[in-house]
Amino acid sequence: MNRKKLYKYLLKNNMAYFYAKNIDRTNDKFSKSVVSVGNSLNSKYSKTKTLILMVSKEIGVLPILFKTFKHVPEIVDNDIDLVLKRKDVVKFVMKLEKLGFLYIKESKYKYICTKKGYNKIEPRADILVAGRKILNYQQTLKYVQKIGKGNEKITVTNQELDAFYFMLNCLYGPNYLKLYHYMVIDGVVFSRIEEIAKDISCLPEITFFKRKVLDKISKDVSFPIFLKNIDYLVFYIRFIMFNSNMIFTSKIKHLLFFFFFKYKYIFFNKLHFQHQWPIRF
Repeated sequence: MNRKKLYKYLLKNNMAYFYAKNIDRTNDKFSKSVVSVGNSLNSKYSKTKTLILMVSKEIGVLPILFKTFKHVPEIVDNDIDLVLKRKDVVKFVMKLEKLGFLYIKESKYKYICTKKGYNKIEPRADILVAGRKILNYQQTLKYVQKIGKGNEKITVTNQELDAFYFMLNCLYGPNYLKLYHYMVIDGVVFSRIEEIAKDISCLPEITFFKRKVLDKISKDVSFPIFLKNIDYLVFYIRFIMFNSNMIFTSKIKHLLFFFFFKYKYIFFNKLHFQHQWPIRF
């Protein structure tokens, strides 16, 4: 694989910055571009994180960064997901509005807040997967850690919970598994993910994912990974078709979206949820 293809592959899989900064020893235009842009994006993230801490202290709330902190030292290139107590969500959003942020109410307890020069901030009261509530704020507190130093310490979800979420989201999203997601999952003891799954009554899905995806990953596999069609149909019949918690239109959309996302990538090399870095090789 030539250098251009290598970095396009890594960018697609959210591992380019880590590779360029920690592994690559070739100081060429590809590694330089990735590190330069990555540093800029991480600076923007740091600025946004500092703002979140300032706002939180001013109004007396404790936000949890969810699936945002990079357990493999990569970059945060888009939104910052926050979990807050239900009573604190609107309070937090109103404070951001006073600081010049525009907001959109996506659902009852979920907002999208934007301001030029900052990452998109998305506070919510619950962690959802495909509309299904997985954890509320109080439950999420069981799976957190503190990162940072001094006044910059912030509460984030731990690697086990993020790994669990990536697996469940791949199934229920429907979504695909990037190399970064796999590195997060592979970096924890799997029994700890199973413990979370038991608590949330999702163990059969996690067991299915392990058997159909993780156990089949070999050294020469190419990421991102989509479920095989037959495996997806088995999952759909077992967990979606007769799921009384999902409405009929959601079941139809799930089926259509899976094949649309997968074959959009296969035929056009376009990942549906891909964030575009401002890099031109």
